[in-house]
Amino acid sequence: MSSTADKNFEFYLSLDLEKYAGKWIAILDNKVIAIGEDFREVFNKTKKDYPNKMPLFDRVSETAHHFLK
Repeated sequence: MSSTADKNFEFYLSLDLEKYAGKWIAILDNKVIAIGEDFREVFNKTKKDYPNKMPLFDRVSETAHHFLK
């Protein structure tokens, strides 16, 4: 069985990241739950809205992503 972190990462890999380029995002339960220019802003929003959860955070690159697995 996959962990929540694995599921969040799998969802992240399926996203069209182009629209989030240069921004911080938080992902939880197959949803982007916060977007912002500043990590603290995104982190604080997720902790306020989901205090007992640990989302996946990433600053989306402004260039192409390449993943190897």
